[in-house]
Amino acid sequence: MALAYPKSAAEAREEIACDHFMNALGDADFALKLKERAPMSLDEALRIALRLEAWEKSTKMSKFDEERIDRAKQKVRTAGKQPTSKVTEPDQDTRLKKVETEVTKMVADMNRRYDKLQKLIVERQQPLQTDRNCVE
Repeated sequence: MALAYPKSAAEAREEIACDHFMNALGDADFALKLKERAPMSLDEALRIALRLEAWEKSTKMSKFDEERIDRAKQKVRTAGKQPTSKVTEPDQDTRLKKVETEVTKMVADMNRRYDKLQKLIVERQQPLQTDRNCVE
């Protein structure tokens, strides 16, 4: 700014810098809110702009969260049961079958391990010690 306006006073350069900053924002409503607060320096304009932007984002985010929660509650209340999707994805059935087979395999593996453990206990004729401080 000092090179662009060498003969201007520092206060005038600050005012010109603030104007250029506000015009360069690109959002007319946001620039108007900033101009309404009449910043006296470029630093103050930046500080106000950052504060306004943070407030705007936080209000948009909280409104979105509230709407999302309210929509879910309304659907449950009106239907009397949990909402289900009307459109089923073709992959949904295949994924469900894969999960079912994996669970079945895990249960079978656990049963085999349990049977092996029971055989070892019977062979050694020792009770199963579940408490690590138990001595027999």
